[in-house]
Amino acid sequence: EIDYDFVLGESLLRFIKTVIKNKNFKLRSSIPTYLAGIAKYVCLETQRKEKKHKNADFKYNQQVELSPSPEEIIIDFEKKILIRSLLPKLGKNCKEVLMYWANGYKMKEIAEMMDYKSEGMAKKKKHICFKALLEYVVENPEVKNLLK
Repeated sequence: EIDYDFVLGESLLRFIKTVIKNKNFKLRSSIPTYLAGIAKYVCLETQRKEKKHKNADFKYNQQVELSPSPEEIIIDFEKKILIRSLLPKLGKNCKEVLMYWANGYKMKEIAEMMDYKSEGMAKKKKHICFKALLEYVVENPEVKNLLK
């Protein structure tokens, strides 16, 4: 199974190295399209290495169905960046609560980290902050369209 966080990180790293090494580098497509191509190559390369370890034959030109696709990985990454840029507009506490929640912390842990009196207070704060984020997205159609 492919680690898509690794694929994204490796793709970004290879892109940056290419731009730095080649001073005359000219991009002939959009950055997401270029990154998607790198991501696809990294996925295929990773799959080939995994199959070699399992002593299975792998044809490099074989059509491989990736789920999610490299394009979906890049789009998901861009959406995460957009959402992270929106969080500060909600205030520091909301940003922290939503980031902890999005990273899988339990409400009890969030309450402790944020110095709330109870798990219920953390739930309430998360609900209020999430509702504010959704209202912002609804009120700003350009943001809503980018998140589709």
